Amino acid sequence: AEYMGRFDVLEMGHKDKAEKLKGHLARSIEVSKRGPLMTLMPQSLVQWQLHVIEQLQSSTKLLSRPLAAVSLAGSGKFVLFVITILHWFADPALGWVPARNTAAALSVCGIGKAIFKGPRPYWLSDKIKMWDPTLEASFGFPSGHTTGVIALYGYLAYFYKSVEGGLAVAILCFLIALSRIQTGAHFIHDVVGGAVIGSIFFVLSIDEFGYAWPDNQGSLTNAFVLCTFASLTFVVVVAANLTNGRLCYRDFKESISGAGFLLGAGILHILAHFSAPPPLADSIPRLHGVAVEVIGLIAIEQIIKRVPQDANGMQSVLGMCVITVLFGMMFVWTYWILPNLFVLIGHTVS
Repeated sequence: AEYMGRFDVLEMGHKDKAEKLKGHLARSIEVSKRGPLMTLMPQSLVQWQLHVIEQLQSSTKLLSRPLAAVSLAGSGKFVLFVITILHWFADPALGWVPARNTAAALSVCGIGKAIFKGPRPYWLSDKIKMWDPTLEASFGFPSGHTTGVIALYGYLAYFYKSVEGGLAVAILCFLIALSRIQTGAHFIHDVVGGAVIGSIFFVLSIDEFGYAWPDNQGSLTNAFVLCTFASLTFVVVVAANLTNGRLCYRDFKESISGAGFLLGAGILHILAHFSAPPPLADSIPRLHGVAVEVIGLIAIEQIIKRVPQDANGMQSVLGMCVITVLFGMMFVWTYWILPNLFVLIGHTVS
C-alpha cells in the first residue's frame, strides 16, 4: 500500500500494473539503498534533489499529463517505432547507423544501471508521485530516455543538416529531460548522466569530428565489435546482479534490449557479408510495409513476455539469453527478414 499511493495520477488503466509492481519495488528499493551510487553520493545532494522534485511537482501539477506525454517520445517502444518509420520513409543513406548507435548508447546506459543500482526519486520519498505512464521500475541511473533521444534524434538533425531540426531536437531533449524529473521517474543526476552518454554516441556518429564509426554494411570487423559489445554488456549485467542463479529482467530491460539489438546488428553484418540485403519493395505501399514490420515486432515482444519466470519475476541466465537473442531478432526482422520476405512472395524490387 505504501508504494501504491505513489501512483495516484496513473489510475487511468494502470492500476493493475502498479499493483503487480509492489513486490518488485520493495526489493529494488532495498537493493538501491545499499547500491554503489547511494554509497558514493553525498546524502545532502540526494535530499536537495528530492526537495527540488517535490517543489517542482507541487508547482507544476497541471503540467503532469502533458509532460508525461512528452516523456513517451523517449520511451523504448516509441524510439523503435521511429526507427521503423525511418526504415521505410527516410533517406536510404541513413543505413543502420541510427539503430546501431542508439542500441550501443542504451547498452552503456544499461551497464550503468546494472552497476550503480541508483534509486528513482519516488522510491525514496512518499511525497513524490510517479506520473510517468510507462511506470518505470528499473534502476534509475542513468536515464535511458535522455540517452536515447540525444543519440537518435541528435544524429537525425545532423544527417539532414537542418538548423530548424536541430533546434526542435534541442527543445525536445530539454522537455524530455524535464519530464523525467517532473514525473518523479529520475533524479537530476540521472538525466545528466544520460545526456553525457547520449552526447558521446552522438559525437561518435559525426563524420566531421573524426570519430565516426562507419556503417560498412557486411563488415566482419563491425560484426565482431558489435557481438563483442553485446556479450560484454550481458556478462556485466549478469555478473553484477546474479542472485542464486537468477536475476530480474524488469531491472535490466535497457541493458538486455540494448545488448540484443547490438547482437542483431552484428548478425546482420555477417549476413550482409555473404549477401547484401535486398532493397525495399517498390510495389509495397510504405504504410503497408510499416504495418507488417510493426506486427512482426509486436509478435517478438509477446514472445519475450512469455519467457518463463518465477513468482517473484526472476529468470534464469538461460532465460535472459533467450530474451537477448529475441531482441536481436527484432533488428534482423527489420533489416533482413522482412525485405527478403517481400522478394520471396514475388514483389518486384528496385
